[in-house]
Amino acid sequence: MHEFIPNGVGLADMGVLTSRCLSKDHLTTQRWPFCEKNLYYSPTLPQPHGNKVTVALQTLKQSFMRALNLKCPACGRTSIVARPFHIKHHCQNCYSIYKREEGFFVGAILANVVITELIVLGVCFFALLILGFAYESVLWLLFSLAIIFPIGFFHHSWSFWLTLDYLVEGLPKIRGPGR
Repeated sequence: MHEFIPNGVGLADMGVLTSRCLSKDHLTTQRWPFCEKNLYYSPTLPQPHGNKVTVALQTLKQSFMRALNLKCPACGRTSIVARPFHIKHHCQNCYSIYKREEGFFVGAILANVVITELIVLGVCFFALLILGFAYESVLWLLFSLAIIFPIGFFHHSWSFWLTLDYLVEGLPKIRGPGR
């Protein structure tokens, strides 16, 4: 069985894969020890180089930037957002599934709540201790922040949760057309 992984393997020993579309005639076949399949990679495109720590940091940085830009954690080509407050079911490019079983995104909701609380707490300490504002005047700012921030951070919390899942265990894929 062959799987097309165009831009090589980011962390071959850990199974973290990156991709970029290429034509199959520019590719080489390589069998990696962690995988039972033949993976195609391009020796002409820049491959991650350096020791495992350097490659891992490159992969983490790339994954973080994809999450920040609300892109697919696996390929980085398509957005995970269908429309405001609606996440797509899967990636149209690499067919990675975003919407999983019920309860999968409870962690994203938890992350949204925790980060909102930390930001509200940080702003509260800054306004009270550094700027010296009165507590009553800061409450209006904190209340507004506690309402607005989770709404603005909604898609990013899902994106970061999906990226964390991708880095830990990879994303399942659906069968695309012609597969």
